[in-house]
Amino acid sequence: MLSGVGYWPRCQFVVASGEWRGTGPVPAAALRVLLEEALVQEDGPVPVSSEDIAATVDGDRAVLLVLVPEPSDAHPDPALDHAALQRRFAAALARWLGPEDGVSIGVSSPVAEPGNARRSLEQAHHAMRIARADPEPVTVRGPEDLTSPILTLLPLIPAEARRAFAARLLGPLRDHDARHRTDLLATLEAFLDCDPPGPPAPPASTSTST
Repeated sequence: MLSGVGYWPRCQFVVASGEWRGTGPVPAAALRVLLEEALVQEDGPVPVSSEDIAATVDGDRAVLLVLVPEPSDAHPDPALDHAALQRRFAAALARWLGPEDGVSIGVSSPVAEPGNARRSLEQAHHAMRIARADPEPVTVRGPEDLTSPILTLLPLIPAEARRAFAARLLGPLRDHDARHRTDLLATLEAFLDCDPPGPPAPPASTSTST
């Protein structure tokens, strides 16, 4: 898919795994084929053709790399539609999934540089693990599901997942520091180590004289 391309195209990773009748994993090869079909969307703001998808199998997981359009004035941050993907994939599996079966899918943020590919793939794996907690037969989770609510659960999350979470939040600062020789990460650390500059602001309905 990337042969003959002189640059790293903008893309997203999609990772999926599933449990079949509570007795074992859904075959990853089957998930890969069904996901490829569900991802193809010839029209809409983020068109995807079969030629835009590269897929493989890693153990019991299907792993796909999907090319997405470059930003434009009309669509400043084009990305895969998680809700649409969940609907299409659930429809494809409706006759095969029983009440105890489930497929979990994780989608990464778009990545435009090869140096961020590993972080993006880890993000997709982490989103898939978050999706497993949902009772729906098919669940798709993305980067927006890896934000603040997870902070309260960090001590209970495996080290691998914590590293992926930290990479998502702090990776851009680390990359900026490396490229521009700045100290944004150190500045953030110093700021977080400081005490609040003053008492919290009173509620809007409370007079400042109370």
